[in-house]
Amino acid sequence: TNRSCYPPFYARFRIKMTSYYDIDDILAEEEIIPCVTLFDFAHLSNLDPDHQCSYNAKKRRIDNETESSSSLRDTTLPEHTQIKMPLWAIDQWATLGFVSIGLPKHYRRSSRERIESEPATVDLRSKSERYFLSGMKIIDLVGRCSRAPAASLPNRRNARNPRRNAHANSISLLSRKCTKLRRMLQSTYSGERLRQTMDWTMNSINDDVSEYTKNLSLLERKLFDLGAVSSKDHYSWKLYGSKRIHVNPFRGM
Repeated sequence: TNRSCYPPFYARFRIKMTSYYDIDDILAEEEIIPCVTLFDFAHLSNLDPDHQCSYNAKKRRIDNETESSSSLRDTTLPEHTQIKMPLWAIDQWATLGFVSIGLPKHYRRSSRERIESEPATVDLRSKSERYFLSGMKIIDLVGRCSRAPAASLPNRRNARNPRRNAHANSISLLSRKCTKLRRMLQSTYSGERLRQTMDWTMNSINDDVSEYTKNLSLLERKLFDLGAVSSKDHYSWKLYGSKRIHVNPFRGM
């Protein structure tokens, strides 16, 4: 088995070093991120799921020709609109300060506290198949947002700009939340769940483990598979012992 494909926890999450064609990284960026627009976006009203509903309602209200047709065809995504987009799609907007991002529900405080209280029994796969990968990518994005000034906001040279200050405060608050999220991810991955995974791999070689593995995230499942292969090899070695290697009689023929 090529163990270089599954490096340790921190090395696995060095986002800059991952392969461009790593399918796990690509799918981890499909995590849906809640965000709020910081100014009007032209021609992007389709990003708001409520836009089509309001469009249809407005269309039904038109009962005379005095209604402006331009208002009906308005495609602007207003400021302070709450939308949800995949991580890969919101990356540059968040870094440039076009939107203010938040944490998905299963990474917020209440969910973190439930996981920390019973880390060994929680079903992470139902929350997100790539729970650890997506979580660290979100933390990486928030870190880049906190280091990059919101240059897109108007009057960026004015230190008293309330919009800029509000965005900076929200990023600062989100950074503190991500610090706690990072600790939770590390303790969950390397704590009781890891010990339980090691126990299952060493003591259930010929048993049905589907009931246990169905609750594991993708990263934990890969770790489990590696441990199962190693345990099976170790069992075979103990069963057959170290035997003398005989020379192949057909060698040289």
